[in-house]
Amino acid sequence: MLYSLHVENIAVVKKLDIDFSSGFTVLTGETGSGKSIIVDSIALLLGGKFSPERLRTGESRAVVSCQIRDISPENLALLDELGVTPDEDGELFVQREFDLDGKSRSRINGRSVSTSLIRAAMTNLISIHGQHDNQKLLDPRFHLGLLDAWANDRELLSEYGELYSRLLDVRERISKASVDESEKMRRIEMLQYQIDDIFSVDPKVGEEEELSARRDLLKNFEFTRKHTQLIYRALYNNDKGASAFSLVEMAKKSLEALGDLMPDCAQNLARLSALESELGDIAEIAAAQTEGISDDPSAELDKIETRLNKLEKLRKKYGPLIEDVIAFGEDAKKQLDDLSSSDLVLKELNAELRSVEKLAAESAAKLHESRAAAAKELEGLICSQLAFLDMNSAVFTVDIQKSESFDRFGTDKVEFLLSANKGEDAKPLAGVASGGELARIMLGIKSVFAEKEGTQTLIYDEIDTGVSGKTSQKLGLVLKKCASCAQVLCVTHSAQIAAAADAHLLVSKTEANGRVETGASFITGAARVREIARIMGGNTITEKLFASAKDLINETANA
Repeated sequence: MLYSLHVENIAVVKKLDIDFSSGFTVLTGETGSGKSIIVDSIALLLGGKFSPERLRTGESRAVVSCQIRDISPENLALLDELGVTPDEDGELFVQREFDLDGKSRSRINGRSVSTSLIRAAMTNLISIHGQHDNQKLLDPRFHLGLLDAWANDRELLSEYGELYSRLLDVRERISKASVDESEKMRRIEMLQYQIDDIFSVDPKVGEEEELSARRDLLKNFEFTRKHTQLIYRALYNNDKGASAFSLVEMAKKSLEALGDLMPDCAQNLARLSALESELGDIAEIAAAQTEGISDDPSAELDKIETRLNKLEKLRKKYGPLIEDVIAFGEDAKKQLDDLSSSDLVLKELNAELRSVEKLAAESAAKLHESRAAAAKELEGLICSQLAFLDMNSAVFTVDIQKSESFDRFGTDKVEFLLSANKGEDAKPLAGVASGGELARIMLGIKSVFAEKEGTQTLIYDEIDTGVSGKTSQKLGLVLKKCASCAQVLCVTHSAQIAAAADAHLLVSKTEANGRVETGASFITGAARVREIARIMGGNTITEKLFASAKDLINETANA
């Protein structure tokens, strides 16, 4: 449940701390007192978007945070799947900060997390229902999801979902294979051309680098040969004088002659022998640079340039790298093989399609049966709730139409229908439900789902719109009943709903240092009676109005 809420620098709230209790809590106050700011702040903790215009004037940073306690085992398991771990007391501390640029930082128990993780983690912990959600009820696209939630057919949906994915995959492969004959021949000719174009050149990975290095050598052949020969003669074999190698040989002979007279002679001889080996290696490497190159390397240079041009053309067509060119050619071969055997492939794919369609139809039929059974149960429960909420003649129907085609949810089209008055045919909600009726239908659905969906905190924002009198009192009783299996918070302008609450939070505005601030405090006793009297009759509270408010509280408590 939502245990505590902290709001700082949002709209007219400078700093606000509220500790909530379990059960049914109402939030009341005059229009503009800041009730919606509290609900909007909780929405931010569910991953809602923050508008910098909501930042309190003169401030550079806004903060909202909450503490959540008594998390159910089911929700703890869901949090664990997300990698979210409560603290040692089993609690979650969720915080979001916002700045003037609209940037936000989110934390769970002090650890920085993404906004998407906040949304996923808070989904089953807190749910906010406002007037906008009543309008969503008019859209049949949401009805199937509600029915499936009641049916609790996740396993069936998962089974069908896998088959539907297979179905889409097979259909896509059939589409690719089902080209007409002329198009098929054009594709074959094009692929054959591309394959011949690439593999007639037969490119190799790393070939361009080797050829470019060889080309540079050939282009600078005279310069290279001159200096490599100088290196060879200077180090190893010089016809016109002593080389470094021959001088080292002379030095070795002298060292050998000194033998017993010079200390460390053997060591120095070994070092000179190693130097001889190094000189020889360097000389051989230099000589090898121009080995095998004729005095006129232009023919080989032309051959290399021609080869490099061919490789460059391939890269421009199929590249950008030679590795990409080779991969393109291999893929073209595979496509050609597929096209060449497309008739056989198509036959096999069509057989696979029939098999998957049969399995999908069987899975969709199981879903249909599950939904039909759930619909009957749901209809009865919601009709019972509507009767309690003074819609005695209303008949709520879940219409399930079976389609011949598959979609990602099966073959069912679901729509909620309502006959608001006796003798009228059931029709789509948009055509028959008034604003007040829509609010009652939504509360009826929410109350039926309260225990089923596992959300631990339910927040209703002005659910009493379009409802008054005795029906409002019944709305309050339904909300109080919902509070037996979930924490319920409700922003209301209805005295009857407020009278049903276990706890009453009064939201008000005060002036401090020339600025308006929103505050909130829990009220009991005479203060609560006075607030309910204000809701009933305005700011002038007479003794009679006060007594009526007190009677309403007692009457609701005994209802």
